[in-house]
Amino acid sequence: MARLRPVEAIAGSADVRAAVTSWISWLGSERRSSANTLAAYERDIASFLSFLTAHLGKEPGLADLQALRAADVRAYLAHRRGDGLQSTSLARALSAVRGYFRFLGKRGLVSNPAVTGIQSPKLPRAVPKPLTIEGAGEALIAAAESAEEWIGLRDVAILTLLYGCGLRISEGLGLRRQQAPFGSSLVITGKGNKQRLVPVLP
Repeated sequence: MARLRPVEAIAGSADVRAAVTSWISWLGSERRSSANTLAAYERDIASFLSFLTAHLGKEPGLADLQALRAADVRAYLAHRRGDGLQSTSLARALSAVRGYFRFLGKRGLVSNPAVTGIQSPKLPRAVPKPLTIEGAGEALIAAAESAEEWIGLRDVAILTLLYGCGLRISEGLGLRRQQAPFGSSLVITGKGNKQRLVPVLP
């Protein structure tokens, strides 16, 4: 599980750091973000505040965040691009910054539409490629060819379940024995603790 850093390790005034802690806590409790997502967002905000410290010549306070221009945030993104970040990571970094500023706005601490209104960099659109029927069959045959019979049976069962119900891997592995799909449908609890009904194909 990803670890969060001590708040003292984040640049910024005490109220800025306290707001980061509150925001991360809110994401975990209200948005039910995963530990990895929380750690990634905290890294992004820590990186942003560290950049601002060098950019402004001092650790930023709430008043400094209030005074930021869109050009300051674009300078940060250019800096991260120079570090070798790809567009997807840049988009997440900007999402973290905008999310933090929206949180500050809701708490009445900072209102800066110049920051929250910045558009994300364009991302290449990757379309998922579903398995063909033949490809699914080949995957099942390969899974069955395990050195130990029980492992082959287990893997075939899991792959059949994922393919036949359209599940994510984490959803399939998270099922309990009492949820065995013996009927024509299955209730799945997915991301954000949201439930959906999926058909069970023969």
